[in-house]
Amino acid sequence: MKAKGQKRKSNDIWDRTTEFTCNVEKGMFWHCHHDQLVEYCYNYKERVGFIRGKKPKNEIEIRLQLFKPVKGKLPVKFIRAWEAYGEAGEAYGEAGEAYDKAKEAYDKAGKAYGKAKEAYGKAWEAYGKAKEACDKAWEACDKAGEAYGKAGEAYDEAKEACGKAKEACDKAWEAYGKAWEAYGKAWRAYGKAGEAYDKAKEAYDKAWEAYDKAWETHKTEIEALHKKECPGCSWNGERLVFPN
Repeated sequence: MKAKGQKRKSNDIWDRTTEFTCNVEKGMFWHCHHDQLVEYCYNYKERVGFIRGKKPKNEIEIRLQLFKPVKGKLPVKFIRAWEAYGEAGEAYGEAGEAYDKAKEAYDKAGKAYGKAKEAYGKAWEAYGKAKEACDKAWEACDKAGEAYGKAGEAYDEAKEACGKAKEACDKAWEAYGKAWEAYGKAWRAYGKAGEAYDKAKEAYDKAWEAYDKAWETHKTEIEALHKKECPGCSWNGERLVFPN
């Protein structure tokens, strides 16, 4: 622990105080997660905040003590494999978000299409009834004889109602067509997002395989460096071990 007022040396990247602070915000770190010996940390403070706020109390102090930047040199091939894996993971995550948004848009378009189709069906039905009424009024007008005047008025009213129903039907049909078009575009966008997601996942899986190979190749070297920089660490080869 530094004495009060003591200046930090240029190579002192880990401040072993009870505050668990570190002047390295990102880079290769030991024990960023309990089941990963070494990995790239993108935001030290953010991860510390997460550990403090989300992890079990019996794990917090040990996690923060062991969560620190790597001082020694890691194998270049291993670092590059990890960076490629991280980039592929980020792209995979972004593709997943885009896919979810496209699906949401597709679902909304589907609902709008369903409503437009229902509205068109109702308008068509109303038009059919109005036309039937108009036809009956015309038939009554034709049979009316002396009552032709009144039957003619009834026919005119029925004809007007039929015209309005036809107009409403045409508008509903137009809306239905637009909804169908939007639904089709959403479906195509959803399909493309799905393809992009699948490609990103494939790239992510390949990057993981490459990283796993790099880890196996340099495992002994990395573990030796870890033993030197984290003496007495509770890492059991697969995960950190915490007290009950």
